[in-house]
Amino acid sequence: MLGNGAMISRPDELTRALLRGSAIALIVTVAAQGVGFLLQLLLARWLGDVEFGYYSYAMAWLAVGLIAGKAGYDTALVRFVAEYDATNDVTRLSQVIAHARRFTLTTSACVSLVLVAVVLALSPEPTELRRVLLFVAVLLPFAVYSEITAAVARGFRRVGAALAGDGVLRPVVVLTIMASVGAYWPAGMHASGATCAYILGTLGSIVLTTSLLRRHRGVQIARPGERSPSSARGWNTVALPTMVANGSLVLLYSVDILMLGWLANTTESGYYNIASKIALLVLFAMNAAQAIAAPMLSAAFATGRREDLCKVVGQMNLLAAVAAVPLSIGVMVFAGPLLGLLGAGYASAAGCLQLLALMQLLNVLTGSVGTILSMSGNQALLVRLLGFGLVLNALLNLVLIPRFGAEGAAWSALIAHTAWNVAGVALVRRRLRLDCTILAALPALPLNR
Repeated sequence: MLGNGAMISRPDELTRALLRGSAIALIVTVAAQGVGFLLQLLLARWLGDVEFGYYSYAMAWLAVGLIAGKAGYDTALVRFVAEYDATNDVTRLSQVIAHARRFTLTTSACVSLVLVAVVLALSPEPTELRRVLLFVAVLLPFAVYSEITAAVARGFRRVGAALAGDGVLRPVVVLTIMASVGAYWPAGMHASGATCAYILGTLGSIVLTTSLLRRHRGVQIARPGERSPSSARGWNTVALPTMVANGSLVLLYSVDILMLGWLANTTESGYYNIASKIALLVLFAMNAAQAIAAPMLSAAFATGRREDLCKVVGQMNLLAAVAAVPLSIGVMVFAGPLLGLLGAGYASAAGCLQLLALMQLLNVLTGSVGTILSMSGNQALLVRLLGFGLVLNALLNLVLIPRFGAEGAAWSALIAHTAWNVAGVALVRRRLRLDCTILAALPALPLNR
């Protein structure tokens, strides 16, 4: 899809667009990960254990609030913007953006009010934790608006614009503000101050992403005009199941950690959590490729260009696998030394890291099931698939953790994630006649023609 709404049709152009977009996404993601890690490290040292604990706790609640506040439009907008841009439907393009902003502003405001009521009811006396949580309630609508704006940018394949705000500018703003406070007013280094800095960083992110979008010549957003109730209902019908799918995916990646802390002990759960985070490195290139491929997939589905669709899926899988195979092998071979860098106790989770790295490698090789289903309008199927994986993971944890501890949780995750991905591959084959696995990189196969 070109900036003026035309769909790329030649395979070499598709490949160049995917490679260029993936490279930009990879560079910005690396920068964002580096700045984010530095921010967490410095805040932990500046704030101290107690204040940083308040800040981390509040950010965890912000993540939960974002799922409800965005109402699935952070994913649905990528699909709709790419679809309407590809078909030159400027009116519906402007309407869906305006509707998404209004709808998520309403939902995020409601979630904020609920959070305020709960905080005031549970903590009637003023405390630092209460102040931080109330600031999070103020932050939530702005954070939602920022992510919705980034989703519009992703829909237009402006990956750099989508990632630069929340991923790079916001943590830089927080770092700058907190460093200045520490230099001139050390007594002001509190979790509530860090949260206020986060609010200012989010506002800066909104301004940056919006300005970058306006500079993009292909973004022509007309006045919203009259809203169509049927269109709004249709958009909500797509977005709300997507919200459930996103929440289910978060739970799917968290249930083993939570159940390990419940059925074993929190120390073992902490070691396992670190192993899980390291294993995510295997998905690094896949996530970068998906950021640019998702709107291209939506455009291909909307315009019925099967050749483009197969080409995007194949190239996306090839890029992901080229990076994932050596990364996963390296993580599995050096699991012990990698964890040992964090302390002697962490090395006990080496077996878990090896299993989780294998799980993520299989995730890459089975392909971007979730992205393909979301971009093709099969979000209800995705919800059922993730629900199946979540239930299976929980049941396996109940059986395996008491007998095998953390490695039982790793085996549960490996089996559950592989099962829902394999089931998804079968559904994509049957519904879309599309091979979404690494075999999609082989265009000679009959299914990929």
